[in-house]
Amino acid sequence: MRFIIMPLSYRKKEEKEEKIRETVTLATQIRDRSQQLFTLAGILAFTDKLIDEETANKIRRMIEMTKVARIFEEEKLQALAKAEEEKKLALAKAEEEKRLALAKAEKSLLAKAEEENKLNLAREKRECVLKMIRKSYSSEEIASIVSGFTLDEIDVMRREMGAV
Repeated sequence: MRFIIMPLSYRKKEEKEEKIRETVTLATQIRDRSQQLFTLAGILAFTDKLIDEETANKIRRMIEMTKVARIFEEEKLQALAKAEEEKKLALAKAEEEKRLALAKAEKSLLAKAEEENKLNLAREKRECVLKMIRKSYSSEEIASIVSGFTLDEIDVMRREMGAV
């Protein structure tokens, strides 16, 4: 009787409908078939003004089902739940693989950009050294102003330019 009356104790229609669905689900799990039928029929009768058609049809199907049909129905629902769970796991795995691939690609792009920046900086420093050689700066002055170049390297660049 508690199964039958409990959903009606809620104030809001949405709450009542939700509790009706919950009690129907619980009632379908009652092992004693006569208790199960009594509970389902009671829920159907007491909630006829509130119950949605889908839930009412579910109750009617459960009442009409033979034991074998109920077993098949339960197996079907379990298989659907398992398939849904496997789908969720597959989606989660795919999302993780996607996230890892994006992270790897981002890391690769950052490394490439960093390498390009280093090359550009080296080119700019080299251009700066070449300009200073053209303006007749001494190798010592250039080495003290522009980091990353030794006196020997500056002298080699000076000879290559023919400005010894």
